[in-house]
Amino acid sequence: MKIIGAIDIGSNAIRMICARLTPDRRIELVESVRTPLRLGLDVFKFGYLQEVTINNLVESIEIFERTLSQNNCEEIRAYGTSALREADNADEVILRIERATGIKVEAISGGKEAELLQRAVNRVVPLQAGSFLMADLGGGSVEITLVKNGEIEFAESFRMGTVRLLQMFPYTPERELEFRTWAKSYIRDFISTLGSRLKFQQIDSLILTGGNANAMANLFEKSKLKGGTVSQGSFFLNNRCLQGLKKILKNSTYEERIEKFGMSSDRADVIIPASLMFSALLKFSRAKTIAIPMVGLREGILSEMLEENLGDPAGGEYEQIIHSAFYNARRYSANLRHAKVVHQLAVQIYDGIKELHGLFQRERLLLEVAAILHDIGRFIRPSSHHKHSQYLIQNIELVGLTNSELKLISLIARYHAGSAPSEKHTDFQKLSPKNKTIVRNLAAILRVADALDREHKEHVHSVMVRLESSRVLLIPSGDHDQLLAKWAVNNKKSLFEEQFQRQLELQKNLIPEDTNLIVN
Repeated sequence: MKIIGAIDIGSNAIRMICARLTPDRRIELVESVRTPLRLGLDVFKFGYLQEVTINNLVESIEIFERTLSQNNCEEIRAYGTSALREADNADEVILRIERATGIKVEAISGGKEAELLQRAVNRVVPLQAGSFLMADLGGGSVEITLVKNGEIEFAESFRMGTVRLLQMFPYTPERELEFRTWAKSYIRDFISTLGSRLKFQQIDSLILTGGNANAMANLFEKSKLKGGTVSQGSFFLNNRCLQGLKKILKNSTYEERIEKFGMSSDRADVIIPASLMFSALLKFSRAKTIAIPMVGLREGILSEMLEENLGDPAGGEYEQIIHSAFYNARRYSANLRHAKVVHQLAVQIYDGIKELHGLFQRERLLLEVAAILHDIGRFIRPSSHHKHSQYLIQNIELVGLTNSELKLISLIARYHAGSAPSEKHTDFQKLSPKNKTIVRNLAAILRVADALDREHKEHVHSVMVRLESSRVLLIPSGDHDQLLAKWAVNNKKSLFEEQFQRQLELQKNLIPEDTNLIVN
């Protein structure tokens, strides 16, 4: 297993992460370090990095390099963001770092930064179905990305960072109220600019990344406010919860945010403009949910390195397989809208219960293909269509999949309806014990995903998963009364509960539909 390292040279702090790449495409954390170093204060004021700041930066990277070497790191990638790409002496700084440490730093564009952040987010919050507005608010810039059905439709970096705002209107704890008033006005102007670029877009979820967003999530945990949930390490907040967090910040002093809520000294000030920005973005997007996946640029760099070392699951062979699956769904006149939503829901459930099934990326792909093709048997006859789906899948060609994998996919699709997997069925009986477990696990997930769209009208378009000691909670998002979905899930959950030894319950969405905000 290869050890890799990523370094993020930001405007407010520099960060290093050391991780292990596993053959099943997981990224295992080895060590993580963050050093506060506000490069932005120099660059946004003077246009360049001063000598003392350069020396501190080089010294910090030297420490990172020694730490990575001690962990037997085989590959290091270092990117600089807003402050470094704007510094007039960036080339000199990069050269000095390379001479001192051997690490070649690249000052990346805002577009590249947005792309890396999407890679990081997509590993924890699937972006294949729906519309998502992503915002990574750093010290010197905010990267805004619009993703629709897995494709980036808009990506732009704006010079609108928290440290930049503190530099423009010098912040002190004593002048915090005055700073707030000025910052709100400036943020409104930014939102107006953003609106002219994006026009109106229907947004399903606002996704916040980076240190400021993570700090808001940590504050939510410490505050014990209602209106939010945690699933697989990601935080999902509603409007009311965000307003509550803003109120806590507004009513606390700089010192209290450090002492009471455990914020670092370099976070306790920038969190103020960050909270105002998040509120304004939510109002602008009219999103139904706020997701904080607790990732940032470092995780994006690691994802990029993973894809280069082990192949790109979001492109290349994977993309070809998924494209081929949808081609065959169209070929056999399947309901593509239903196929897409079941595909999305199945992936979300799979990712949400990973610790229960213990399967890997390849099995996830088998589930995806089965979800896309599960209904193609209707081309032959609607009655017993699940059996016809099995036959058709076994006899189609999907480049990138082996015959044995196609057989597994055909059985997963076959068991999305009708009876559960049984030793009475010849094709299932012939499988190895391991493959029988795979089919049963994935079929259980697919049955539930299909039940959530029982009417084939996409009333449930996404689902959050919450694991508890004795049950699995599904929290759907949609635009319609979900009583029929609940009835359908109850009728098709027995295999799921048998396989994963947890009660399965469908819970009403905790995120209210009305998320209108006022920045105040």
